[in-house]
Amino acid sequence: MSGTFGENSLNFFSGTKEFYPHKIDQSLRFEDAVNAYLTRTPSSAGNQKTFTYSCWVKLAHLGTSRTLLAQHTSGTNTFVFRFDGSNNLQVENYVGSYQLHLVTDAEFRDFSAWYNIVLRIDTTQSTNTDRARLYVNGTEQTSFSSSTYPSLNTDLKINSTNAHHIGARTSSSFNFDGYLADINFIDGQSLAPTSFGETKAGIWIPKDTSGLTFGTNGFRLQFQDSSAVGDDTSGNGNDFSSNGFATNDVMPDSPTNNFCTYNPLERNASGQSYQFIARGNLNVADYVSTDALLTIAGTMAMRSGKWYFEILRTAAINGGYWGIIREDKFAGQNSIGTTGTSSGDYAYYVQFNGSLITNGSTTSSFTSAFSTDDIIQVAYDADTGKVWFGRNNTWGGSGDPANGTNAAATVDSYSDYGYKVYTAVIGSASSYEQATLNCGQDSSFAGEITAGGNADAKGIGDFKYAPPSGFLALCSANLPNPGIDPAKDEEPADYFNTVLYTGNGSGSQAITGVGFQPDWVWAKARSITYSHRWYDNVRGASKALYSSSTNAESTENGVTSFDSDGFTAGHAGTNGSGQTFVAWNWLAGGTAASNTDGSITSSVSANTEAGFSVLTYTGTGSTATVGHGLNSAPDFIIVKSRDNSRNWRVYNSISGATKYLGLNQTNAQADSDAFWNDTEPTSSVFTVETATTVNGSSEDYVAYCFHSVDGYSKVGSYTGNGSTDGAFVYTGFRPAWLMIKSYDQTRNWTIFDNKRTPFNLMNGHLHANASVSDQTGDDEIDFLSNGFKFRSGDADSNYSNFNYIYLAFAEQPFKYSNAR
Repeated sequence: MSGTFGENSLNFFSGTKEFYPHKIDQSLRFEDAVNAYLTRTPSSAGNQKTFTYSCWVKLAHLGTSRTLLAQHTSGTNTFVFRFDGSNNLQVENYVGSYQLHLVTDAEFRDFSAWYNIVLRIDTTQSTNTDRARLYVNGTEQTSFSSSTYPSLNTDLKINSTNAHHIGARTSSSFNFDGYLADINFIDGQSLAPTSFGETKAGIWIPKDTSGLTFGTNGFRLQFQDSSAVGDDTSGNGNDFSSNGFATNDVMPDSPTNNFCTYNPLERNASGQSYQFIARGNLNVADYVSTDALLTIAGTMAMRSGKWYFEILRTAAINGGYWGIIREDKFAGQNSIGTTGTSSGDYAYYVQFNGSLITNGSTTSSFTSAFSTDDIIQVAYDADTGKVWFGRNNTWGGSGDPANGTNAAATVDSYSDYGYKVYTAVIGSASSYEQATLNCGQDSSFAGEITAGGNADAKGIGDFKYAPPSGFLALCSANLPNPGIDPAKDEEPADYFNTVLYTGNGSGSQAITGVGFQPDWVWAKARSITYSHRWYDNVRGASKALYSSSTNAESTENGVTSFDSDGFTAGHAGTNGSGQTFVAWNWLAGGTAASNTDGSITSSVSANTEAGFSVLTYTGTGSTATVGHGLNSAPDFIIVKSRDNSRNWRVYNSISGATKYLGLNQTNAQADSDAFWNDTEPTSSVFTVETATTVNGSSEDYVAYCFHSVDGYSKVGSYTGNGSTDGAFVYTGFRPAWLMIKSYDQTRNWTIFDNKRTPFNLMNGHLHANASVSDQTGDDEIDFLSNGFKFRSGDADSNYSNFNYIYLAFAEQPFKYSNAR
């Protein structure tokens, strides 16, 4: 074998070099069910006071202890670095008592991307908190629920001459489940995370560590040889022995080319749990109770381009269902797409008996019935909405994906929504239904069959059958470039950013760190009750509006200027002495320009790349159109009268132009043509009717317009499920800011951001319609690499069967994002 994947090893990774200066080509899949681990017993002791451990991690299991590095002699003589049963990171050195014990407040339960974890130890440091330091994606963890630091010059268990383990505490406990890549251990040095990674356009990416000095017991595990996964490539020859691995456990899934898997955060399990999702989240099985149901979606949405994946029916009993589902129609729903009834809306799949289900309609005998070890093939063209299903290299219905003919179906709303991998399995008390997914990472399906070795048109992937011409493996290297593209040295924070600050009570304080000169500043006191304050460059600095009230525009010194790296604050509502504040900042188009696209001339500052504009106009009192300055129809519009005390009005594309909401109100949406004239916005204008909140005669208004931009912003919807295992919502990016409102119930407008609560679990929130200070508890949520998931059933965000809209902005596009 000439490399990890033989002579075709480079096929897995083409297409990513332009962003990643250094690529990681493979990872090793660990599975707790087969007791997989690596072990080594050093022949001589190394430096037990000073060392560094770095690894890249993709999770596949939650809720149990999962070891990254251990030296365990007994329960009273142990060192373990692990994810614990509460999904916190924990490091402990216990010899009769804790010599070292750190447990992060941050919880780590993102399955869809990769973390970089760095632990640096130096007990010779005079400051105790410098003796053990922990980093995730380059950011030091400083918030701990437990923190015991080593005494000066303490020798820890690591680097002793006892057995060390990676992936288990001992040979059969605290087993890791997931993927590890590029493990580096440095003996004798405490290195910063910048030795192993670097920030590029807001993304933490790997660095080549080959130039590091590894020390006596140092090692580097790159998993380059699938027949010897424990080989040390540092040059030291400190090889590890392996247990429980097969050659197919060396995978192309890596921090520089992240592959789609099943997502345990987006599943309904009817009493099941994560134990029935295995093999690195590529295998799902149901076998516990009669007619128990497990439905699950994939981690990536197919929004444009041509895509191919395979599913092996690993075991057959009661029923399997395999296909795709619309990205917004799975979250929070329990039985979608399993019976071929209306509960299968927006799901397209074949089922065990050979029937084809398309959006709730059934076509019998589309193919012959599926048996054990049959391979289901799915080809989806997201640009035309056509989907094809095959069985063992024969396409059903004489389909020809390569030529675009005889598709099994054309999916609904394909131009507006992405579709995701979808699988359902139904088991019984005595037998089980099982399926294994291959999005291009393993054509042996975890060793179940002989590998095929077929790559896609870009030379990426490993499929049993050759993908149709032009169809690609579902991985980050193949995902379309986001609208705000880090590969072009731009990042979401160039267009939206949150800053936190403390007021000094003076008439003027420069607030910096925004990264650009904002065109709209939305400021809110966090520690005291003050109104939300909105300032924009179109109306001019010092012109304030208040989203938590109906008040007309007022002149105040809340923001006295928009500056190159932020703004200058002066009013008590933006700069009260000793009070804490948050400011959300957007970049529009700078100085406003006259726009005559509509029947009303507007003054517009527009950023067409970021899909955002601020504009002012004067109402006519009769039906009119207003130019918004964007190049796509807005999905979200906020309008406020500047002259009079009136309610705020909100349009959103989910509900459409027949409905309206009030930003300062908790009311459910209402139906009226008096606001938007029942007319949807176009790529140049939006329509206003005669309601004085949007178009009073000779009355001045301001409007804020947004449309979704792939990888940067999203206007969407979801249905709550009322559970602490709440609805998962796919955005296609790692969120930085999120505003939510139930559109069919009387609820608050709830706002989360990544600066006030910089790690999961997030429970700090504000309400756009209320002047109250920062709230905690109740609404609980995780921001994730590809969306967000609720962790409570609070009515403002995730009540059962309530419907919600949201407006979100990105921290990182999913194509490149780090796990959170």
